Amino acid sequence: MFEVKARLPIKNTLNILNNPELWKYKVSTLVGLRKSFEETSKSSTKASQFEIGSKVLVLRPQLRKIVPVSKLLPRYLGPYTIQRRLSHNLYQVESESKDLKVFHASRLIKFFSRSTLAEGWRVVQIMRIRYCVN
Repeated sequence: MFEVKARLPIKNTLNILNNPELWKYKVSTLVGLRKSFEETSKSSTKASQFEIGSKVLVLRPQLRKIVPVSKLLPRYLGPYTIQRRLSHNLYQVESESKDLKVFHASRLIKFFSRSTLAEGWRVVQIMRIRYCVN
């Protein structure tokens, strides 16, 4: 533009087409980058799988609506028990009051009861270490 040549700080003097070593290096790094992108995309598109009879929590439907909702409401409802798997990653779940509902797997998370969480912890040993109690 206006017949002025661009003055760049570094001229591109490397000619990759004429240098086979640089070409091999470029191709090897591109293959590695392509594989890393494939791995990340596979992990993000994988849907959750739940077994029949397992307990799950369901994302509260009101949280994604435009209607104002109290922030103090629990984010998940449940626990529900999975009764069967339907097509298109849908699950039929049963509540404790025996109501049957259908939800997509993206709205479900695995439920861990407090008793199963407490089994994994050794509270007595932690108290002894922390407070030097015999």
